[in-house]
Amino acid sequence: MKNILIYLCMSFMSSVALADIILDNKTDYPAKANSSIAVQWAESGENIQKENKSILNHSMLNEHTLQSLKQNGLIKISPPNQAKYFRIVVWSTDKKTPDFLTSWVDIVPSKTYTINQDLLIPAVLMSGSGC
Repeated sequence: MKNILIYLCMSFMSSVALADIILDNKTDYPAKANSSIAVQWAESGENIQKENKSILNHSMLNEHTLQSLKQNGLIKISPPNQAKYFRIVVWSTDKKTPDFLTSWVDIVPSKTYTINQDLLIPAVLMSGSGC
């Protein structure tokens, strides 16, 4: 019984450790004044559609799906338990809707994702493309 308990604990610990992803933020954000950058998480295609409609309608994004990034360079983050996808959203001003975003990406545990400036697409273009 003790061996089974130890195995379960080790299995849980390794699955938690593998769930992290690393973002390599090589953008100008959040270093620019009055700007911010965040990861937006989604659990399903339905959630993605809902968040895309928020952008299209110039509505605020669901704050519970956002995780702010406070620095440039390598950032280790743990996705929420049910998250399967993410994208990066950027506010270059104090507006309520983001100015730039990336396409949605599948989460691959332990992977390093590099975020370059050229991956940031103006939100106006993305929202109309049905992505």
